[in-house]
Amino acid sequence: LDSGADKIKLARPALLAIAQEINAIGASGGSALIGYLPTSAAATELQTHLRYLDSKTITVKDPRFGALGNWNGTTGTDDTAAIQLAIDYAAANKVKLRITGGNYRVVGVLKTRSNLHIEFDNDAVICPTAWNAYGGVLTNVADAPVQSNVFIDNPQFDGQWLPTDGLGNSNAMGFANGASFFRINGGYIKNFPFSWSGGGAGGKAVNFESGVTDSMITNLSAENCGCAVYVAGYDGSANEASRIIVSNVIAKNCEAAVIVAGINAAVDPDGDAADSMVIIDGVTFYNCGHAP
Repeated sequence: LDSGADKIKLARPALLAIAQEINAIGASGGSALIGYLPTSAAATELQTHLRYLDSKTITVKDPRFGALGNWNGTTGTDDTAAIQLAIDYAAANKVKLRITGGNYRVVGVLKTRSNLHIEFDNDAVICPTAWNAYGGVLTNVADAPVQSNVFIDNPQFDGQWLPTDGLGNSNAMGFANGASFFRINGGYIKNFPFSWSGGGAGGKAVNFESGVTDSMITNLSAENCGCAVYVAGYDGSANEASRIIVSNVIAKNCEAAVIVAGINAAVDPDGDAADSMVIIDGVTFYNCGHAP
């Protein structure tokens, strides 16, 4: 409300209460008194929108998105489109997206966006059942790859249902040229093996490919993966991953715990933006190191 110099600001809970009250009056036959004839769709949309703006958090199971998380290892709904719809909404409205409990079947690719914050419950798992062409189940490279300010907390991925016929390979999360200020914190990723003969070079729990800058991976656990964390350097190519921090990573039964590829170990970082810099601080590994 604005009356010139005097402005009245209402908190969102108050706006929601007003919307509900107007709807109740109209529904009880009072619409003629207030000049308002509510429709159930419009009233529901208004109340839902205000409610979620107030909470600052949405979930993938919200009816507007429709993810079900009902994969049982054999059958279940393809939740790819529903999760993507929630991702797009969360990023556009700068609200946190919460992946609540359930096993979410993903057949395609999930695309990150700038200004995105995703948080997984411990019992919320992304379960891909098909390879995609983009190098990651969750990735920035499928379209509009120039992105920044992406936070993924406690990611849970299980690749055990991916095809094993050698026709494809992928990573749980793969980010490449254009990604900056990405943070992966916590989480448990399992069953993304390498396909060394044919099928590509996936198999990473998290892949920071050439071109990722000012990003970090912390407190991540990976099991039965080709590589827990992979960072591609290619020093001097002007396309390297630079200013990357890898901290407190646990790798179990992985062919490699952490790989940093393409770094020129003979050249010290000198502040040149064309030089790569990767800091590794704390890696615990069990039965790793068998990569060819």
